[in-house]
Amino acid sequence: MMMRTLICLLAVVGQATETDETIYVEAGDYTLAEMAETKKASMCKKSSVALTDDAKTGLRTALDGMAGGDAFLEVMQGAETPQEFGQELAVKMSPSFMISKAGPLVFTFIMLGIYLVCWCWTGCCPLCRCCKKEREVPAMFKLVAVGLLFAICAGMLMATIMAMSGFGTAQVGFEQTGCEAASLVDYTMSGQGDEGSFIGMIKVLETFQSLSDNLKQGDDPSDKSDFLKNLDTILDNTEDISNSVTLASSTMALLISMMDDPANLEPKDTSGNSLKHECTICTPLSTALTAAKEALDGGVGTALDGARSQVKEQLGDPEQLASMTGSLTEASAPLIQFKGMMHTAFGPLVKDDTVPMVLDMMGTYGTLGSVGLIMGGFGVVACGLASLAIWIRMEKQTDEDGVTKHRGMVHRCACCTWCTACYYTMFAFAVGGILTALTFPLAGMCLVLEDVDSQLLGSITGMINLNFTGAMGDMMGDMVDQCFQGQMLTDSGFVPVTDPIMLKLITLNDNGTTITMYEKVVDKTRDMINTKFDEITASMGGGDSAPPMNSDPQVVKLKALLADTSIEGMMTLKSSETSSFESALAPALKQYVAASAKCTDFTIPSGLDLPSEGTTMAGIKDFSDAMVAEYGGVNTVCGGQVAVCPDAACNAANELMDLKTQLQSVTTFKCRRFKTALGAPCDVKDMVASGATYTGDCLQDGGDAADFVEQDVYDCSLTEFTTLVQEFEVRLDKVFSRLDISADTGMAKITGDMKTEVKTSVLDPITMVADGMTCGFLKSSYHSLVTGMCYQGVVGLKDMSDAYVLCASMSFLLILVMYTVWRIAIDNATIDTWSVAPEPDDVSSLKDEGKAEEATR
Repeated sequence: MMMRTLICLLAVVGQATETDETIYVEAGDYTLAEMAETKKASMCKKSSVALTDDAKTGLRTALDGMAGGDAFLEVMQGAETPQEFGQELAVKMSPSFMISKAGPLVFTFIMLGIYLVCWCWTGCCPLCRCCKKEREVPAMFKLVAVGLLFAICAGMLMATIMAMSGFGTAQVGFEQTGCEAASLVDYTMSGQGDEGSFIGMIKVLETFQSLSDNLKQGDDPSDKSDFLKNLDTILDNTEDISNSVTLASSTMALLISMMDDPANLEPKDTSGNSLKHECTICTPLSTALTAAKEALDGGVGTALDGARSQVKEQLGDPEQLASMTGSLTEASAPLIQFKGMMHTAFGPLVKDDTVPMVLDMMGTYGTLGSVGLIMGGFGVVACGLASLAIWIRMEKQTDEDGVTKHRGMVHRCACCTWCTACYYTMFAFAVGGILTALTFPLAGMCLVLEDVDSQLLGSITGMINLNFTGAMGDMMGDMVDQCFQGQMLTDSGFVPVTDPIMLKLITLNDNGTTITMYEKVVDKTRDMINTKFDEITASMGGGDSAPPMNSDPQVVKLKALLADTSIEGMMTLKSSETSSFESALAPALKQYVAASAKCTDFTIPSGLDLPSEGTTMAGIKDFSDAMVAEYGGVNTVCGGQVAVCPDAACNAANELMDLKTQLQSVTTFKCRRFKTALGAPCDVKDMVASGATYTGDCLQDGGDAADFVEQDVYDCSLTEFTTLVQEFEVRLDKVFSRLDISADTGMAKITGDMKTEVKTSVLDPITMVADGMTCGFLKSSYHSLVTGMCYQGVVGLKDMSDAYVLCASMSFLLILVMYTVWRIAIDNATIDTWSVAPEPDDVSSLKDEGKAEEATR
């Protein structure tokens, strides 16, 4: 029964296929569960027997002896098919092998032959008894016979104890087997009831059914499940959160891209020659941008968008939904078939009264039969004692004529005893032999069941007719190792595991990658969604409302930098060039080596962590005025050079001024802006809100995907670049204000409505299945079955077999004793008959002699 269960389970896993329409739970499942609970209550009134390790080791040795070591397993391993196993087993059970394993049964036939050929004829035919003579038996011989009979009585008593003990052990074992079978069905179908334990196949499949129903898309939008319809509504109503986050993040990315562009960091002329200046404000701006971007990424708005996007990706995308429902169907297929196997393999044991009826018969007829067999042995021994007592005390008698004769009662009682003992001996040897022969395959199967693991099953795949290779074989092996044996195979051997989760043992293909069902529904669905919702809580800092992003310190600082600083005003000569110009310029002009590329002076604002805060940077106009004062020439509005230089210092001043005037005139700076789907420029500075609707936000329709923005890169002058960067203060203020409004209005919809819907319809069922679909109970039930059937049932049968063989052996010894007594008694009685009853001729002559003697007188 147990091996059938195991093979059925493996066959279920190995042959699981996806069907067009999955029926998870049927009415018959509830009926079977109710019957199993009732049957368990009626059959499990006694506690299961738990064996100590030492006791189990001793009984394991006994099973090894019954099975002839690994003989049974070797036949299983050598067979390529179940049919070949039967043939090989028949060859293995040769006469010589059976004699070694079922000698009592063979001795039954030997006894029958001896009885028919010899003993029966000697008892019935006087002519068959040779060597007849009168025998005087010493008293010592009679004492020895008495001692032997008492030894036989002791042996019979020992056999009685063994038989009753073995019968009790077997009965308890089979009771435990029936109890554990009912418990296995009950636990499998209804669960164990304890928190954290297996929730039951019905509950698991009901949950799968609920998940499948909730994720149903249908061929028509109206066919969608209520959950998906509600989810679609929530996703539509919270779409602006994703759009606001996209817009805020993209606006910052636009600015970051400009700040990191080499063309803006170290400008060049149209020929690609360096203008020897660098943007000193760009690095502080990038640092502030990074801090603000981190604040945005860790803000409530982004967390809300993350949760919404994750839910939409997992539960709103048709392809992902189809993949998940397909995975549910694939994972449920072996479970549904295993449930069906429970109906087939154990249903009759639960639905019918076969097991209780068998146990009742064992309790009634088994006890009577066992006691009857033992009492029959004592009856034969009692006859032997009576015969021996008559032989000792009443062997001879003296008739009225004074003639001493041997009593016929002695040999008649002895004959009756040994003849009856022959029948009893053959019957006892037959029963003991049958039980002994029966324990051989049972013990062999028990050893296999006790030791079964992935490696053993891999060696008997032919016999159980299963393909144990590849991913499916690995999955089956893991289920056997972890569910039935509580161990896991590693590179260093088997290591113990406790209460393994079945979803971690079921593997499937996910876009070309083999993953477990646990990873699919837990790691990639439940945990990812839960993580996003947890990030919302973390972003709120323990508060009850979302802190506004537009007033975040990092964002405020960034906007201040953009509004109060100037790219032109902080575009200065590169530090690597300053020394050469300082050494070449006239003393009055050396201070202008640090002049900016801005026409007018610029004072670096304080309180923004900028280098040289509060310092006033000279502009191009001041530098030009100083050159005119030093060398004369034409002074323009922003720059100017000396027409004819008198010396090298003047040439150096002209070179420096040329670099700065080029910075003002070239259009090699790289500006960035958004553009529409048609390619037209778009600026979020012009975004206008009308209730919950925005225009001019530059977002392009993403269709089924999220909306997006697209960057447009164009050449611009330094002044245009400076103005564009400064105006980002307005752009950021607008996009962050929109984000704050969207977060406030969407908070309740996402953390309340969406989370409740997703948690109730998807996350809680997944958690229930993930945490409650364990198979540790199989190990306990399985080994309790093995203990009941093998270590008690089979061992008990072997004890009974040994007891019956001992009874037969004692009875055989009684035959030898009583046959000897009978032969002595009947020979003596026969000789006495001959001495008082001469042959007929002698009698006639005696009569004639008597007549002659009388005539003479």
